[in-house]
Amino acid sequence: MRFHPIVSFLLSSVTAAAASADDATPAIAGGSANLRGTPALLAGGDDDRSLMEMDMYGPLHCNTNAVPSISSEECLTGATLLSSLIAAAAAASTNVIVPCGSCVKVDYNNGSTITLPGDGSLNIKGRLHFPPTSDVTLNSTAIFIEGLLDIPQGIYDENEVKFSLYGQDEWYYYPHEKCTAGDLHCMHKKAVGKKPVVVAGGTVDIRNADASCPSWTTLKEVTTVGTSPTNGNTLTKGFVLDQDFVNCARVNDKIVVTSNTYAGWNEHFELKIESINQATNTIEMVGSTDKIFATQASSNIDNDDEEHLFPSEVALLSRNVIFEGQRQFKKEYFKISRESDVNDMQWKSDLVSDVTTDFSSTDISNGFVQFTKSSGVGSIEVTYAQATKSTWLIGRIQDSNCKVQLKKNGAVVNTLPRGNFITRTFAVDVQAGDVVSLTEDSCMAAVISIEHESIRMMDVDNTDPEDIHAAHFMVMHTPDVVQRIEGVQFDNMGQAGRLGRYPLHFHMCGDSYGSIVSKNVVTNSLQRCFVIHGTNGVTIDDNVAYKTRGHCYVTEDGSEIDNTFRHNLGAETMDLNADNGQSDSNVDGSVTFWMRNIKNHWIDNVAAGSKGVGYWFDMPKKYFVLNPLYTFKNNAAHSSATGVSMYPGMGLTVANKDSAVLDGLRIWNNNMVGIMMFFSGGYKILNSVIVNNKVGIQDTFAKEQSILIKDTRIIGSSSNPSIDAGLLYTYNNQMWTNGQELLKPELNNVTFSSFNGNSRAIKPYREIFLETSKVMGQPLVAVDTVFDDTVLGNSRIPMPLAAELPNPWTMYVEDASGGFSPTGQPGFWVKNTPRLTHFIPQGSCAAVDSQTVFCPNACLQHFLVNPQNFHLGLYKRMKLTNGVKSFEYLSADSWNGQTFDVLLPPGTYVATFFDANGNKIIPPSVAIDKKKEPARDSCASTLPWLSFESDTFRPTQAPTRPPFVSVDANVLDTIPEASDYQIAYELDIPTNPAYQSGRPLYSVDNHESMSAFSRVAYYLELDGDYVWISMDAFTTDASKIGVPCLSSECGDGMMPSIFQQQLNNINVVSNVAGLSGDGVSGNIEFWPYNYSPGSTGSFGTNDANTHSGNFGSMQIHLSLGRTVFAFNHFNVGEVADLGIGNSNGVGFGSDWSLAENADSYQVRTLKVFTNAQSPTTSTSSTLASTTTDQATTTSATTTTTVIQTSSPTPAPSNASTGQPTPPPSTVSTPPPSENPTKQPTPNPTTQPTEQSTPNPTPQPTSPTPAPTNKPTNAPITAAPTPNPTPSPTPAPTEAAPSDSDSDPVKSLIPESNDYDLVYDLDIPVSPAYSNAKPLYSVDNHQQVSGFTRIAYYLELDNEYVWVSFDAFTTDASKIGVPCHNLGCGDGQTRTVIQQMVTNVNVESNVDGLSGTGLSGNVEFWPFNYHSANEKNIPSATSAWDHGDTVSLNQGTFGSMQVHINGGGNVGTVFAFNHFNDGVVSDLGIGNKPGNVAGLGPDWSFSQNAGSYSVRKMKVYVSDVPQDNTLESTISDADGYNLVYALDIPIKPVYATAPPAYTVDNSASIPDFSFTRVAYLLELDDKYVWVSMGTFTDDASQIGVPCMHPQCGDGHLRSVYNQLVANVNVVSNVDGLSGNGYLGNVEFWPYNYNAGNSKGIPGASSSVFDWGDSPEIGIGAFGSMQVHVNQGGNYQGTIFAFNRFNEGHSADLGIGNAPSSTFKDWSIAGNAGSYSVRTLKVFVK
Repeated sequence: MRFHPIVSFLLSSVTAAAASADDATPAIAGGSANLRGTPALLAGGDDDRSLMEMDMYGPLHCNTNAVPSISSEECLTGATLLSSLIAAAAAASTNVIVPCGSCVKVDYNNGSTITLPGDGSLNIKGRLHFPPTSDVTLNSTAIFIEGLLDIPQGIYDENEVKFSLYGQDEWYYYPHEKCTAGDLHCMHKKAVGKKPVVVAGGTVDIRNADASCPSWTTLKEVTTVGTSPTNGNTLTKGFVLDQDFVNCARVNDKIVVTSNTYAGWNEHFELKIESINQATNTIEMVGSTDKIFATQASSNIDNDDEEHLFPSEVALLSRNVIFEGQRQFKKEYFKISRESDVNDMQWKSDLVSDVTTDFSSTDISNGFVQFTKSSGVGSIEVTYAQATKSTWLIGRIQDSNCKVQLKKNGAVVNTLPRGNFITRTFAVDVQAGDVVSLTEDSCMAAVISIEHESIRMMDVDNTDPEDIHAAHFMVMHTPDVVQRIEGVQFDNMGQAGRLGRYPLHFHMCGDSYGSIVSKNVVTNSLQRCFVIHGTNGVTIDDNVAYKTRGHCYVTEDGSEIDNTFRHNLGAETMDLNADNGQSDSNVDGSVTFWMRNIKNHWIDNVAAGSKGVGYWFDMPKKYFVLNPLYTFKNNAAHSSATGVSMYPGMGLTVANKDSAVLDGLRIWNNNMVGIMMFFSGGYKILNSVIVNNKVGIQDTFAKEQSILIKDTRIIGSSSNPSIDAGLLYTYNNQMWTNGQELLKPELNNVTFSSFNGNSRAIKPYREIFLETSKVMGQPLVAVDTVFDDTVLGNSRIPMPLAAELPNPWTMYVEDASGGFSPTGQPGFWVKNTPRLTHFIPQGSCAAVDSQTVFCPNACLQHFLVNPQNFHLGLYKRMKLTNGVKSFEYLSADSWNGQTFDVLLPPGTYVATFFDANGNKIIPPSVAIDKKKEPARDSCASTLPWLSFESDTFRPTQAPTRPPFVSVDANVLDTIPEASDYQIAYELDIPTNPAYQSGRPLYSVDNHESMSAFSRVAYYLELDGDYVWISMDAFTTDASKIGVPCLSSECGDGMMPSIFQQQLNNINVVSNVAGLSGDGVSGNIEFWPYNYSPGSTGSFGTNDANTHSGNFGSMQIHLSLGRTVFAFNHFNVGEVADLGIGNSNGVGFGSDWSLAENADSYQVRTLKVFTNAQSPTTSTSSTLASTTTDQATTTSATTTTTVIQTSSPTPAPSNASTGQPTPPPSTVSTPPPSENPTKQPTPNPTTQPTEQSTPNPTPQPTSPTPAPTNKPTNAPITAAPTPNPTPSPTPAPTEAAPSDSDSDPVKSLIPESNDYDLVYDLDIPVSPAYSNAKPLYSVDNHQQVSGFTRIAYYLELDNEYVWVSFDAFTTDASKIGVPCHNLGCGDGQTRTVIQQMVTNVNVESNVDGLSGTGLSGNVEFWPFNYHSANEKNIPSATSAWDHGDTVSLNQGTFGSMQVHINGGGNVGTVFAFNHFNDGVVSDLGIGNKPGNVAGLGPDWSFSQNAGSYSVRKMKVYVSDVPQDNTLESTISDADGYNLVYALDIPIKPVYATAPPAYTVDNSASIPDFSFTRVAYLLELDDKYVWVSMGTFTDDASQIGVPCMHPQCGDGHLRSVYNQLVANVNVVSNVDGLSGNGYLGNVEFWPYNYNAGNSKGIPGASSSVFDWGDSPEIGIGAFGSMQVHVNQGGNYQGTIFAFNRFNEGHSADLGIGNAPSSTFKDWSIAGNAGSYSVRTLKVFVK
């Protein structure tokens, strides 16, 4: 069996209640209704089958093993006749069952109507075969298909097979494998509602369509029969269509011609076929019409040379295999066509036999027909064919003392009162043959409508007077069974407001590849059309849906993949007018194609008139948005509100534009937006035509990537005054919350037409939901984009007009090809403000209007300038000069008030910064965010060059060097120490190294043959200068001592080499003055990334690695601020920086940064040595070999390690070398280093750049640009990153063995002896867990199960902590490091745990931490976070502490923190942060001391991991519960997992803050992973446990249904008012306990009334009890009540928690309240009377 990972849950043990969760177990209609579907009738020992896992149904064994096979012709030869089977059932007063393993043939062929006997149900266990001669209507209450229903050859044209569903009973399906006979409360039963057709393990094979017959086509032309005398319009009689369509149509078939007018979503034209002309491919209608139609020859589209793209669609509405639902009331509106015969069957009801009138008619807005007469006597007479109630709505337009009378059979029954502009409704009961007439004399009156009530259906449902619950057809839980449903009409199907009750519905079938739903029609649906839910691989092809309510073509929850929607038509998609808890409950919320997972295919479909949206990309989860879009091609949408939309919702953003293409769209006549792009980006709109929409394309909130619009035409209208814009986009630059930049669309080969000056071709606008700063952001760029000559006046301006954009907003647009510029030349449209135009040469731009200039052939570059420490608010002004002009920019004009926003033409500019008092400030460095470069190639070489006044001024050129003098070739032989070393690498440094693409081309590379070493040395020779430097080894890995380049081939091949630490026992020999010396200390700065100045503010010996970018540093310094040598800028192929000693003015700072001087040297030789033993094969004989002590090795997972060892003593020497600077005569050996306790060095900077107001996310806002002095950029650096200098590393502790029995923690921590080791990790200094999961030395998580406690042990040098607590998850894969790589956690979703934990024990040698029985919380996630205490953690603040908030799916900073918030010293127990990106991580035990760098007590941004030599973490679990809980004493609670725990406050205020759960595991409970829900409420000495089948698949929805937006799923407030099955109750309150109850839940945040709208058994409509009704959207009282209503000795409330939103005393109670009026504890206000108020929520 094949399953996709995203729906693998369908075949797991968690699916038991999927139907009840999604299908909204229905209420019982009326007190007298029955629950139908008896196990005794459905069970049978011969009918066994294999369940396809839990509650998934496969074929019955008695069918698969039958001989002959039920699918064979041989079986049909001896088949039982259906008439005989029905007669036998009638005689026995039983329902009709087609026996398993046998065949039954339908023998009704004369149009009979058969009402099935017994309870009216039909159970097809074997095969029910309909031959093509079948002609019958079967009236049934329910149809169950466990075998085969087949119509393999279709039905003859003149015949009809109809399945007519009736009745008000609620039905259940009992799978007999799981339900025994008579067990009405079987937990595996499935509620299937009223009038169901259910396929469970069976097959439907209906092939009632010719493959050559299309269900719909487009209108080619019309034929006429004259003109209308009323309005002069041409009268249409015939419709010219495709030959295939005409060949398949039949006389008397109904067809519909879709509306093609602007916003005419409900203006379609229905007709009945009178005749068919095969020769001319023409269908003629009964009568004629003056309606104007859009055809392939004339579609009335302005300025379009391809009108054939926009005709009306014509669809066939008739089929002769029909499933219909019978409803009590059938509303029919009397209509008279203007010029047609009054006996036209088009408008005549089947209740009416004749109509005569002399009134004329006029359309009115609601689609009815108004009859008027201006003078004389007028009348309408209606003769009825059946008994009915006739309701006449009559209106008088003007009073002239006339009489308007309604008569029945000549007798006056009503008279319209006198008065102007009045209407009255009159109802008349009639019998067959009665004549009802309206007469008036000498006045103007109108019959507005005549409505008829059908009474041909005899079932009555008093609780449902509108009867919006018709039949439904569901293929349920049936995987890998191919269904074929072709040529069927589903009429009057669907049940409004009840999820899962649709005309055709594949429900939770898993894989259904090969199933076909084709050439069907859904008409008059009360809820949705074709729904695919939890099912894959279905083809939905060439279907029609007309006059339907709610979403139509649906993928329901986002789990569906590989389904294909091809050539389907949806017309007149109406509001649902009911509440089903989903988005189509909203006004204008219904969409024709509801798309919830883009891993499906939509091809050649048309949405022809939706009151809401044609196509809605509505992703249920953020990560769904990043899926590839399989196919969205050649789809059309017209005459709707919006054509295609990503709003509201998660939007549509993909990483690869090639994986998301909206291709070949046709979007026209939509009165809001053609294509609405929202939170979207990274995809293309290609080859499309957008015509006559109020807004053609609207682009809002494009963040990650821009949207490309290419090879597309956008056409307005010269005649439609409602047209606003072709392209409407937001010119705001940032989001309110985080300053995230918004991107503008890219246009390529786009043509704009027919914008007449009142509308705009391209129109920017300000989105009110975005920030209001003055930053322009990225521009809109148009390439090969043209405004043709029908774009007039102001329509040609792509900028805001004067009235639209008040000062001081800034923006610009690039017309890269001149297709819409005033001059026909390429250039820039720029707002005319000095901030943008000051440096543009005078006279090179021309004014377009008072706000805008156009600058032809200009090359403009936009920069955002960020001086270091800009977040401190020091920099208020920036003065920019180019030597001719100067201009002052204000930081107040930026989005955050702290940076500078500039737009510059080519030139060289120098910037100076000033504070608020006008004092000049010299920043340590300046970073530039260069925005989108001009699109024209000619601009590439002319971009501006910015430079900035800094601590060190860069000269215009490097100082002149002395003439080249080479170094003596034997210089190394003159250095005594060198004889003890072996060469590891030798490199001739290129002038332009590009080591991000490949490793250096070493001429010598011995690193793989190196034995252990304790010393490393470097020799650099630059023309006549040289330096030798040796030191104690800073690593034991020879692969990491070469150039620390960015290529994956550098270093160890896994992680970049990063070393930033102290060096000891340094010896230097050089001919550069001031360098030589012995036994000194220093530091190393080796990394492949960008860097910024350290605490001195200048580049030198204490730079800050940014861990981003690709500049590169290979520098060694001495402790007194002297650079020994530097090799920088070696990754990107630009001129490298090289130098020995301090730079003395070359480049920036003393470390040669940005010197770009490698090409000034002829000799550039680097050699690397170690004091290792001789390699097996030596490639150099320069140095002698020596034996040295081996250094202590470190863990393979540690990136940066300080190695301490004794240095060998070189032999004394005082021989003269003849070199300019002689080597030392002696080298003394320093004493061995001690191992002091770690002392982190405080960060000298005030705060890292990431801290901003109010809630910064601790992640660099953008990568720091590499330093460079190319003409296109200034020397750019990042703001400083915290960089504590590590002290000498203490002696390493012995690594814990993987065998937990010998684990040293066991002897240190007594409690640990009850625990088993799951993970053991040596934490790297710079972990990169975005790329790979942690390298655990022990990983036992797959062998662990059934634990109740979790513990963590962290050891940092000589500090340790042990912390244990009750488990926050039962999944051992989620208790390790919550890293960003999907290999972490469960492998599918990233681990996010942010919740309270209980029974916390801490043992540590850090003062103040130890304690037992504490309360705490964990903050585990792989994303960024901010310091706001949104979870209301006790004692937490807005600082970075124990109450931070995760920024879901944003960034990769990462947090693994455990805290105490009650019962002891509040604060951090341990923290491990910043573990995903390969930067130095944060580590700490206890609250961070004030003298350690970082943002707050939780060690955020400490970046101190390198200061520890021991960094060991272990994770343990135990199955020993800490305490006996109440739930542990309840047997029914076995197997349940805790989701929420809450101490209920007396006066909760859940409208302003969500509940402060002490346990919240909801984020770790996957959707669809549970089948039961339970609640445990304790009130002092009373308690109740109640468990039930689940009412939702989302664990976020089962807590308190409060008003705050963070309650529930964060999108929609939780409202559940429905039945629940299999309710079990355990309580110490008398009378409550029992099993197998039928119950109901009343969960909502709103007010409610006592009306029993759901018809709950035993409930009253006048008493607040177990049958109340929510007042959706009104008030905030709130209800969380569970009740039982049937199945036991008790009826009423189990528990109630009410009034929890607005700070009033809450209502709490167990059992029924003593009040006779408020049995559900409403307005009890008694929460303060209880000392214990504990609520827990569980799932299973």
